[in-house]
Amino acid sequence: MLADIVGELQGSVAGIDAAFAKTLAQEAWADVRRMGGWSFQFGETGFTVPGALQTGTVTLKFGSASVVGDANAAAAWLTTSIYGSLITQRQFRSGGLSGAGTMYDIVAFDGVNTLTLNRPFTDPLTSFTAPVIQQEYLIYQPYIVAPTKGFRRWLSVYDIANSGWLFVRGDRREVGLTDPQRQIFSNPDRLLALGTDTRANSSTAGWERYELWPGPQNQFLYQAWYLHFGPDLVNMTDTLPDGIPESLVKARARARCYEQAEANKDAASPRGAGADYRFLLGEANKTYAYELKQARLQDRDKCDIFLTTMHRFRGGPAPVTFDPSTGGVRAQVGV
Repeated sequence: MLADIVGELQGSVAGIDAAFAKTLAQEAWADVRRMGGWSFQFGETGFTVPGALQTGTVTLKFGSASVVGDANAAAAWLTTSIYGSLITQRQFRSGGLSGAGTMYDIVAFDGVNTLTLNRPFTDPLTSFTAPVIQQEYLIYQPYIVAPTKGFRRWLSVYDIANSGWLFVRGDRREVGLTDPQRQIFSNPDRLLALGTDTRANSSTAGWERYELWPGPQNQFLYQAWYLHFGPDLVNMTDTLPDGIPESLVKARARARCYEQAEANKDAASPRGAGADYRFLLGEANKTYAYELKQARLQDRDKCDIFLTTMHRFRGGPAPVTFDPSTGGVRAQVGV
C-alpha cells in the first residue's frame, strides 16, 4: 500500500518528510502507468443510446436557456429519463427530425415540464422578443461520455443488434464535409472525438466526450473495450492493482528520491562525505529495470486473455422477433 512505499522512502534518505515521500511515490506510480499496456489499464463496458424523442411540442424564447414542454412532452420526459440515459445526458434540437436546429446539451430538468440548455437558445424564431409556442423538437443522444476519468482511447466498440464494429478513430474533418449540420440519421458507424465535458454542474466534468455518427435515431446497444490510465494512489491505505508488485514502484520511487537528494546536496560538503546518491541512483534504476521486466512477463497472460474477449461477439445477424404463426420476421432491433 502507499503507506509502505512512503515508509521505505523515508528510510532511504535521511530527513525526507512524509509529504514529499508521498509525492515521490505518486510520481513513481505515474511513471509505471505511463509505460502503458498493463492489464489493469484495459477496461470493458457497455452503453445504450435511446431512440429519438419528439412527443408533443415545446415553447422556446430567443435568448433563453429554458425549454418548456406541453403536457404530452412533459409526460414523455418524465418516463423516458432512466438510469444510463438520463434526459440530462441527451441533446436538444429544434425542428424535429429535420435536424434543422443547432445542437444543445440538456443540463437540467426540473422534473415537471422545463429543460435547461447549456446556452441560450439562438436559433431563428418567428419572434425574437416573445415566447413562441408549439415548436417541434428532437431529443436524442449522439454524444456520450467516456466510461472513466483517466480514459485514453477506445480499443473496439461493437454494435450488438446489428453485429458491426464501429470505427473508433474517425476523422471529424471528413464528417464535417459530408454532414456539417448533422442532418444524417442512420445506424452509427463511428465514434468521433468531441473534447472534454464542459457542461455546467456535470458529474463528469473534464472527462472525454465522443460523438456517434450518423445520428442515432433508434435505440442502440454497444459493447466496448478501452484503455485508461489506471487508479491513482491517494490515501495511505490505497493499494496497487493485482499483479503489480510494490517492489517495482518502490524501486522507481527510490530512483526519484536519490535524484532529488543528489540535486540538493550541499556543494560545500567535503568530497566523499555522506552517501553517494549517484551510485544509489544507478542501483535503483537497475533494480527498477529488472522488476519491470519481471512484472511485464507476469502480466502478459492477463493482457492476452483480455484481448480475446473483444472477439467473442463476432458473427451472426442482428436479433429478430420471429412470428411462428406467419413464419415471418416482425422486427429487427436498431434497424
